[in-house]
Amino acid sequence: MDYSVDEKKFKLRAGQFTITRPWQLHRLGAPNIGPGRLHWLILDVGVRRPHQPWRWPKWAVLAPEDLTELTSRLRHSDNPVWCATPAIAQIFRELSRNITNWEKPHSVSRLSANLNQLLVGILDALASQPTHENKGLISRRETTQIFLDDLESGRLDPGDNWTLGKMAAHCDMGITAFSQHCRALVNTGPVAFLNNCRLDKAARLLCSLQQFTVTEVALACGFNSSQYFATHFKRKFKKTPSELQSIRD
Repeated sequence: MDYSVDEKKFKLRAGQFTITRPWQLHRLGAPNIGPGRLHWLILDVGVRRPHQPWRWPKWAVLAPEDLTELTSRLRHSDNPVWCATPAIAQIFRELSRNITNWEKPHSVSRLSANLNQLLVGILDALASQPTHENKGLISRRETTQIFLDDLESGRLDPGDNWTLGKMAAHCDMGITAFSQHCRALVNTGPVAFLNNCRLDKAARLLCSLQQFTVTEVALACGFNSSQYFATHFKRKFKKTPSELQSIRD
C-alpha cells in the first residue's frame, strides 16, 4: 500500500505498523488503496506541537522507567514505519474483537489490558530495530518551522485574523521566543512573514478565473485597508493589483 508521511513515500506491507504524530501530514494511497485490512489507534497524549511534554492517560500502567523509555523513543525517532512482531499483530486482533463484542461484560477492562500489552509490544519492537534519534524533532524551533510551513503552503489560511500574539499562542510559546525562532528560520519577523504569505495568496486570487475586486481580495487575505494592501503589493510584485488582473484578462 502506498503511504506517505511529510512527503516521504513508503510501501506499507503486511506485518508493518506506522507511528505518526498529530502535526505530521500523512496519507494512505496514491490516491487509491487496494483491498486489505487496516487497524489503527488514535491515542491522545495531550500534545499538538513537537516541543510539548507528553501526558499519558491514567490507564497506561507501564513501569515508570518503561513509559519514559517509550516516550523518548516515540518522540525522537524520525522513522514512521516499523516491522511488527507476532505479539503486536495478535494484540490488534484482540483489540478488534473487543470492539466488535463491546456489549459483553468487562469490555473496558479488557480494552485497557490490550492497550497496555500493545504499548509494551511497541516498546519491544522499537528497542530491537535500528533507529535514528533526532533531538531536533521535539524543539520549539521545529514547532515554529511547522507553523511557518503551514502558513506558506496555505494549510493554515494567512488571511485569518492572525496577530503576533495569536501566532505565538498557536505554537504554545511566548511572543519573544516565537519571534526569535522565526527570525532564525526565515530571517524576518513573524508579522512580516505573515504579510508576505498574505500577498502571495492575494496574487493567486487575482490571477484566478474568479472575478474578485481588489478590495475583496484585500479583505480575504487579511488586510483591513485596500490602500495599505495595494502599496505593499506593488512593493513586492512591482505591479499594482489592478495591473496584475489586467494581465490575466
